[in-house]
Amino acid sequence: GVEDSKEVNAAVKATIDKFGRIDILVNCAGTRGPVGVSIADGDEKDWRLMFDVNSLGTMIVSKAVAKEMIRRNEGGKIVHIASAAGKLPCPGSAAYAASKWAVIGIVQALAMELAPYKINVNAINPGFFATNLRDDDATLHSKEKGVTVEQFREEEYKMLTNMVPLKRMGKVEDIADVTYYLVGEQSQYITGISINVTGGTLMH
Repeated sequence: GVEDSKEVNAAVKATIDKFGRIDILVNCAGTRGPVGVSIADGDEKDWRLMFDVNSLGTMIVSKAVAKEMIRRNEGGKIVHIASAAGKLPCPGSAAYAASKWAVIGIVQALAMELAPYKINVNAINPGFFATNLRDDDATLHSKEKGVTVEQFREEEYKMLTNMVPLKRMGKVEDIADVTYYLVGEQSQYITGISINVTGGTLMH
């Protein structure tokens, strides 16, 4: 995983051996952890997992790729997937939120450090998306409510949709479109930002 520097370095080496260079890094590795658990009731191992994968993993994969981009000295594009939770209070998911706040901070610092090498570094903050990150949460809470996972998921998605100004959950294409922009030629003068892809749920 991205939290293992040996695995990351091996993956970067294999990429260089096959293609000769790395122009773009899109890091979308992440883990969600328990939902609805207060800080007072939280478990250290869950916090360590969040920071190992989401935060330390961001640093490790950035380091490995940035060193190669700097060595080649032809610029590059780096995009990390953070989260709307990294900009908003997130009661019951503090470990996840804190780890994603850290990702945004890493992106901003890295953008400054890599700017002299013409390497752009940005983040994307997804809002409510129907992904497998919610699977464990759906399994746990469906049992508590005595309904099927499918029934719970349908109710949850309906509730979340009503919270979104554009009145729909996000689709993978919404993230893909912004990613394509950030790694393309049109975004040469954009670095160190985190773009909200939330249907209007988050506007700052």
